[in-house]
Amino acid sequence: MFYSSELKATRALVRFISISFLILMIFSIAVGYFMLVMRYQLLEDLRQESQIESVERILNAEEGHLSDTNRDWAIWDDSWLFLMDEFPEYEESNLALDTLLTLKLNLMSYVRMDGSIKWQMEADLLEEEEIVSDDFPQDFFPESLLCCLSDEPTGGLRILGDRVFMMVAQPVKKWSEERSSAGHLVLGKELTPPVISDLAEISDIDFQVLSLPMVLEQLKPRLGKALLDDGIVIEKSQDVMTSYNKLENLTDNLHGEVVIKIVQTRTLMMLGRQTYIIYILVALSGLLIVGISVLRFMRIHYIQPFKTLYRGVQHIKEQGDLSYRIKGSSNNEFGQLYDSFNGLLDVIQEQTVELNRKNLDLHEQAVTDELTGLYNKRFYRNWLDSRAAEPLSTEHSSFSFILLDIDHFKLFNDRYGHIAGDICLRNIAGALHSVVTRNTDFCCRYGGEEFLIILEDTVCGGAIRVAEMIQQRIKYLKIPHADSPTASYVTVSLGIASTSPATSGTSPERLLELADQALYDSKNNGRNRYSVKNPEEGSCEEEE
Repeated sequence: MFYSSELKATRALVRFISISFLILMIFSIAVGYFMLVMRYQLLEDLRQESQIESVERILNAEEGHLSDTNRDWAIWDDSWLFLMDEFPEYEESNLALDTLLTLKLNLMSYVRMDGSIKWQMEADLLEEEEIVSDDFPQDFFPESLLCCLSDEPTGGLRILGDRVFMMVAQPVKKWSEERSSAGHLVLGKELTPPVISDLAEISDIDFQVLSLPMVLEQLKPRLGKALLDDGIVIEKSQDVMTSYNKLENLTDNLHGEVVIKIVQTRTLMMLGRQTYIIYILVALSGLLIVGISVLRFMRIHYIQPFKTLYRGVQHIKEQGDLSYRIKGSSNNEFGQLYDSFNGLLDVIQEQTVELNRKNLDLHEQAVTDELTGLYNKRFYRNWLDSRAAEPLSTEHSSFSFILLDIDHFKLFNDRYGHIAGDICLRNIAGALHSVVTRNTDFCCRYGGEEFLIILEDTVCGGAIRVAEMIQQRIKYLKIPHADSPTASYVTVSLGIASTSPATSGTSPERLLELADQALYDSKNNGRNRYSVKNPEEGSCEEEE
């Protein structure tokens, strides 16, 4: 394929251009056919009509020559005397086979007024000098031809059997006197193939003169009686055209019995076909070159930039890479579009970074206690959800929870006020933050004065050391607590619960529950201390 694309719009554009050029090609072929082939066909038809007229003129001229000869003999007084039986020597001195040979005639007949024949000679084969009398009886002129005999000269083509004759009839009158005719002199010339060949050579037209029944018999299997109805039949092959034309107007005495068959080489049509083929090749080549050029131009300047933009958008959509930038020339509209798109990506990237920062801030705010700055109980819940599908300890890990509560904090607030209580909570949080420093450990404000420390990869002994450090750090704070029954400064009670590889499978809820029980143990045992309650009693290993 010349072009393929995943974009429906570009495929539709290519199809539209291709279909447009296909329609243009079909239109060009049709126009070429009507402008060239049909024109040459018209010229060939005109040429055929011209040839028919030329043949008619040639036959008329031949008839005129025959009429002139007949007139010369008919107005000769000796001919009149011969018909009147007054000049018997006329036959011996003038009428012989040599006469027909000299005049190139096939028939010469002296017919009396009653239709009887005074003298007649018919030569069938002039070259062999044979005399036959098959078609013309020697005693009476054929009735079918008597209609041609009148007081005026007549002539035309006549059918005798399957033979075509050019016949002229002239009244025989005495030249020196105005008398009625003694009869008629009929001259006939058969249009044999040699005669037609001579005429065709003169006219440079290949034609034949045939009888209508003969033509109908030849054409009947293909054309029926079309010739009788239309007057002309044309048979066309690739290189030759044959036409049959009835000569109804050749002479006044012709009654449509003779047909001219003209065979002509279709030189004009062959030239027209060659010209049309050359035109088609040139037109198709030109359209193909133009079509490929247009498609290539569209592909380079429009489709390819669209594909680049489309693939860039798909890459950003699938990879989420807002740092991706579309590269392209900036000297056209697509370059400006690329620059605008890249500028939009810059804005989106900046806004995305700012949005992520704000989302992070919101997340931090959502999981951070506003007063102490430690994580809040929501953070613990989120952490708990993330750990819900897995146990807190595996073969190589352990967890420890420390639940811390400020001793007699209500009495502290009653004595010093809530503002002092908030300051106390912040100081406690600072102490916790200074002790729990690993990235894997978390400090949460779990309740009003309760705090939860989550220690990852820490066994019970390590949790105890962290609890002791917290107590020591809070002791250093020396926050006064005059109403405390436990000490004169603020103290805390702690509950510790730990898992180990030996206690794998303990859930966070269970571990928190154990830490809470340990915290109550610390409170019940006098406060300002820590207690340990693990899943297995007595298991509290020191970290190495």
